[in-house]
Amino acid sequence: MVALTVVLMSVLPLLVYNNAFRLGWSYWLSLVLGLLVVLLSVATYMSYQSLRARYEEEWRLARKIEVERDSLREEKARREEAERNSEQERLAQEQKRGSIIHELQGADSNALAGSYFQIVGREWELVQGIEYRRRGQEERFELGPAYAFASIGEPISSFALGESLTGQTIANGKSLYVDDIPADYSIIVSGLGRGVPTSILIIPYGGAEEAVWGAFELAFFRPLSEDDRMLLEALTRAYAAAFIKLTSAKE
Repeated sequence: MVALTVVLMSVLPLLVYNNAFRLGWSYWLSLVLGLLVVLLSVATYMSYQSLRARYEEEWRLARKIEVERDSLREEKARREEAERNSEQERLAQEQKRGSIIHELQGADSNALAGSYFQIVGREWELVQGIEYRRRGQEERFELGPAYAFASIGEPISSFALGESLTGQTIANGKSLYVDDIPADYSIIVSGLGRGVPTSILIIPYGGAEEAVWGAFELAFFRPLSEDDRMLLEALTRAYAAAFIKLTSAKE
């Protein structure tokens, strides 16, 4: 419609001009046809540009979809790899737990505690360890076997349930992990000199009906991961089962 309007608007002045100067119709017809060709060429060019712009936009969209698809594939591959690694780590942890629990042995409770400390020392670089055991049926706990204990100041020999940090942990019935330790908490003496432990883990252990039989205080010069703590708790549960079995057999 635009091209036709332009042609008509161009022809009308030419008709007037033809009436004035009496030029031949062949001349004007050639001129009009030339003008029409030009207009058609312009229209064709504009249509081409429109189609090209649409094609480029569709290409950009297709490319964007392709990039997003590749990104999703890579993300899926990373997730699957992470899941495989997680499963491998879980299996490794299970195998390690079974191995160290199998090593936990002792003819009596003190030998059993020594085996426990040796395993923790080898696997987690234990610096010092203390065990507190329940005194009969009382709600008091006494100092038991220790591992590499050499500190400025003597350890607490006994405490009631709820007293001291270990007594509070036993009362709560849940392990306590501390990695923000005050500088004056405990000075450990070793072949490397004196130092404050980096982390401390207190693990209570017990038997049936939630009865608590004792707890371990374990000090390390390195932090413990969540997997480390879970494995230590599993080892301590195995120790509790073996300890109760030895105690029952002795009675």
